[in-house]
Amino acid sequence: MNIREKSFLQRTITKNTDMIQCFQLMADFFMLEFHTKQGYDLLCTSWRTFITKGGRSAVVSFVRALLGEEPSNTMPLSLLSFICYIRDQINQRNFHGIQHELLLNKKEQLRYLKPKKVAEISGLLPLICSCLSTGGISHVVDVGSGLGHVSRFLANQIPGISVLRLEAQGQLLEKADKIDQIFTKKSNQLKILSTNRLLQLGPGLVQSFTDILTEVDINNQTTFSSSPILLLGLHPCGDLGPYMVKLFSESHACTGLVMVSCCYLHCTDQGYPLSRLLKSQCHSLSLPVREQACHNIEVYLQRLLDQLTSSEIPLNQHWRSIGEVSLRKRCGEYRARMCFKKARPGESVVEFINRDLTDHGYPGLSEEESEFSENLSKEHRWETWLYYFFYTVKLCLGVTGEHLILSDRLLYLLEQGHKAELRTVFDPLVSPRNQALVALK
Repeated sequence: MNIREKSFLQRTITKNTDMIQCFQLMADFFMLEFHTKQGYDLLCTSWRTFITKGGRSAVVSFVRALLGEEPSNTMPLSLLSFICYIRDQINQRNFHGIQHELLLNKKEQLRYLKPKKVAEISGLLPLICSCLSTGGISHVVDVGSGLGHVSRFLANQIPGISVLRLEAQGQLLEKADKIDQIFTKKSNQLKILSTNRLLQLGPGLVQSFTDILTEVDINNQTTFSSSPILLLGLHPCGDLGPYMVKLFSESHACTGLVMVSCCYLHCTDQGYPLSRLLKSQCHSLSLPVREQACHNIEVYLQRLLDQLTSSEIPLNQHWRSIGEVSLRKRCGEYRARMCFKKARPGESVVEFINRDLTDHGYPGLSEEESEFSENLSKEHRWETWLYYFFYTVKLCLGVTGEHLILSDRLLYLLEQGHKAELRTVFDPLVSPRNQALVALK
């Protein structure tokens, strides 16, 4: 990435921080309180007017525009601008590559792998092979390896490489080893080592990693500590992702990085921000934004559109916020957390709320409360459509949040003088966290 592209990335990061700051109150709003705290008042007047006048058709038009269809000509210009901004970020997640074919028979795939995992590994393999070839690397460390599916396929399909699994949970390593034994019967080229070690996240990160490699070399007569290494992470959770980025940058042993991030909600201020640009601004992302960044926006939009264009009105989320009004009257503002269940087929809003109240030891709705809840849930009520519009905007801000987190990690590597880029490696409809951070020294 040249200076011009780096400058463009910095401007994009600044735009994303401005976007989230502009909608911060909406992004952090707790949807169960939509009716108790009049969440619709946070919407700008032109947006609220557009939805209240158009009702269902206005929400449908908004969702379709986010999915790439022609927007309504009655939309406010500010809403059209918002749609274009989010749509551009969603488009960057689209996958246009070719899936790599796994060299396994169908029975084995179905027995150990879900379709999601097959798609993830298929998308990663070509990228990993390219990095190994370009960097002259023959040693891979799979950080947070879990059941070892990725490392197993690497060792099975790429001749001459050695793989080390680094996993803190011993039970997962034991299960991975058992699966390895089955695959070894069909291939004698598996070269996989496993270690049940927790990588120390903090100031001693590099030394902790070096100690692990040295211990593995001594016990197994390998050369991990003295050979170029590719750090591999498929959905490392929370701070493990950003610390992998730091480890790649700071450790002389690590010459390659392929990492697909996830679980942003578990990141602390130690994991975000990384770049000098955002650190200088003392920027932070709230928990709601990081949590929304973990959602599958493509699946949500399509599911909501299917419901809105059928005779079925989306119920669960809106009904929960209606039920919250009655719960607050009984329990007060600081009540114990209560989680509404899903609505049953044919169940009315009153039956839905009463079932949850009685399950938690509270009396059912009074006649007055029942009438209020029924009226609030009616299709013609403008609050219904404002609710789904509001929630969709919140999830859109999650897309910006993820884009900001990944851009921050990319910029950090560029600031350290490394070659790095983001690549889309699989279909977001199958696996929503689908962008890989790739770097080579």
